[in-house]
Amino acid sequence: MFMKCRYFLTFIFTAVFIISCHNNKDKRVTMNVLENIVGKTLYYSDSLSLRLMGDSISDFGNLNRNTVKIVSYTTSFLCTECNLGILEKWKKMIEEIISDFGNKVDFVFIFDQRKKDEAELTKLLKEFYFDHPVYYDLEGYFMKQNVFIPPNPLYHTFLTDTDNKIILVGNPLQGRSVKNLYINTIKNMFSQ
Repeated sequence: MFMKCRYFLTFIFTAVFIISCHNNKDKRVTMNVLENIVGKTLYYSDSLSLRLMGDSISDFGNLNRNTVKIVSYTTSFLCTECNLGILEKWKKMIEEIISDFGNKVDFVFIFDQRKKDEAELTKLLKEFYFDHPVYYDLEGYFMKQNVFIPPNPLYHTFLTDTDNKIILVGNPLQGRSVKNLYINTIKNMFSQ
C-alpha cells in the first residue's frame, strides 16, 4: 500500500513539473503519457554494448545491480557544441549525486546510435572526455523492449528504484526544479 501511495505522489509531482509550462491540451497529453510510464519496469537488452569512451568493456556494468538508477536514453545527437554542454552537465550531475549519495545511485546512459553513427558517437565521447561508461544500442532494442516510452525525448530520462520501476520522468538537466525533485526523491528513497 505504501509503495502505491509513493508512486502516486511521485507521479503527481512529476506531472506538475513537466506540464507547468504547457497549455491545457498539452497538459492532458502529458498527464496521459506520464500515467503510461510511471510505475512501469525498464528492461535492458543483452545486446547493449558497454563502452568507456568508445572502447568495449567486457562486463555488463550497472544494469544488473540492485541500485537506484538515473537512466538517460538518447536516439540522436545535435550539434557538437550542444553535445559538449550536455555531456558537461551530466558530468557535474554525476559528481553531485556521488557526493550526496556515494555509490547508491547508478547512472545509465543508453545511446541508440545505429551502426552508421557509432564512429561519430565514439569520437564525441573521446573528444569531450566523457569518462563514464555508456551503452550503445546499435539495433534499437531498448525501445522495442520498453514500448511504453514515447518517441518524444522529453520522456527519455528516468529515475528508477532498485527493481527498475520508473519513479520519475524528466531530465534533471533541464531545470533546477526537476533536478531538486530527483535529489529529494532519492533522499526519500534512502530514508525509508
